[in-house]
Amino acid sequence: MFAKAKRIYYNCEKYAPMALLFLSVAVRLSFLSVFGIKLGGDSGEYIQWSCAFAKGDLSPLRQYPFHQIYSIVLAPMHWLPMSMTFYVSILHVILSSVTVLLIYLIAKRLVSKNYGFLIGAFAIFYPSFLFWLPYVLTETFFLFVMSFQIFILFVVLNEINVKNVCFFLISCILIFFTRPTGLPIIIVSIFMIMIKILKEKFGCFKSYVIASSLVMFFIVGSVGILYRNNSIRNKLIGIPTVSQSLWLSVNLVTNDMKETKNVWRKDKEIVKKYNSEGYSPKEIRQKKSLDALNFINKHPIDYLKRVFKRFFAFWFPWIFASTWSKSHIIVDFIISITLTLGTLFMLFDEKMWKLETFALVFMALGLSVLTAFSQIDTDGRYRLPAELLLLIIAPYGWIYLIDYVIKVYKRR
Repeated sequence: MFAKAKRIYYNCEKYAPMALLFLSVAVRLSFLSVFGIKLGGDSGEYIQWSCAFAKGDLSPLRQYPFHQIYSIVLAPMHWLPMSMTFYVSILHVILSSVTVLLIYLIAKRLVSKNYGFLIGAFAIFYPSFLFWLPYVLTETFFLFVMSFQIFILFVVLNEINVKNVCFFLISCILIFFTRPTGLPIIIVSIFMIMIKILKEKFGCFKSYVIASSLVMFFIVGSVGILYRNNSIRNKLIGIPTVSQSLWLSVNLVTNDMKETKNVWRKDKEIVKKYNSEGYSPKEIRQKKSLDALNFINKHPIDYLKRVFKRFFAFWFPWIFASTWSKSHIIVDFIISITLTLGTLFMLFDEKMWKLETFALVFMALGLSVLTAFSQIDTDGRYRLPAELLLLIIAPYGWIYLIDYVIKVYKRR
């Protein structure tokens, strides 16, 4: 009987990934059959760019270089004998289901096979992943690319060789050109690999000091370029993504819809004013960026207050969302509190003090810091990648807390 039970256990373990994959596909197909494919936000731009790529026109790469991988992936729908709805549905179901599988593999490497299965099951039904699944936006694709990048990072941290490093470089390129918000993921990944390499030569403390110094040098240098009048800065502030993020960082403080509408109204008035004065679109972007930099120079304390408020709005958007429904606020409250507290509880267990764990935590913090210094959204969409990162580790924190409480209770 014991041998039979053992065989059943190993069979379950063996087929767990396929079970997660098939269940994920079934859930996502069912979800899309009810809600269909939706357009919103920048969907029109992505479809337009994909149409250009399908015709062999590469001009979008020059205009918006950091958002084009998703549009390239969408391009085949314009020449394949199928509707856009069908193509996007199949694409998003595959990407989202493979993301679930990657989350399982990441959690399995981090803790155990059983824990990996638990997190994979959570990912299948996680409300935020399902909510954004129907939208023709980069969310589903970005979560897939980010999960792939993290999995490859874990592989590299386990064994550094030429093949693994090549895969890591490919994943960095994919994530960077899918969305520029992938930059913190890349920086933290490189930081962890540097520590892994330096640790073997200089020890734990020196490796952290050297790696941290190099990362800080890169960040300070990048900020310095923005504040000094030079050719690199002038090119950067002319890029639409950089310009708009910089301008919004001094004008948009929270994710409140009413505030956002007022800011966008102000933006249209400024663009209209500069257009009437004969400025080109690139010159308008540069002027808006310089206006933002001047504000930061003159009012640094006020700017830092706005940064702190945006950081808080990133993790707890329900506090500022005056136009959200009560059900939306309650769901977001549960998600944000569960993920953040679970992550804090997890850090009390010394078993989890390893490079892989700290990589996930620092990536989530990096995403929130980038948002704090750039722009916040009104629907919690920018937080989605950070939610995936914390979803991998937060349940461990709650398991650890429950186990600790039970042990304390038994001692009495």
